Amino acid sequence: MHLVETEKRHNAGEILSIDKEQIVVGCTKGSVAIELVQPASKKEMSVIAYLNGKRLSLADTLA
Repeated sequence: MHLVETEKRHNAGEILSIDKEQIVVGCTKGSVAIELVQPASKKEMSVIAYLNGKRLSLADTLA
């Protein structure tokens, strides 16, 4: 995970972009790029696999 930008305001948790290896998620102020996630009681996985399993897409919100 790494910081993408710090100035723009977004809806917290909103998926702003998706590419082959990462997603960009909005924060109240700024956004972060995420490559890996680890759901509760699960093994670490790519964020793309997680999105596919949860059927999340652009503009959806991560909980």
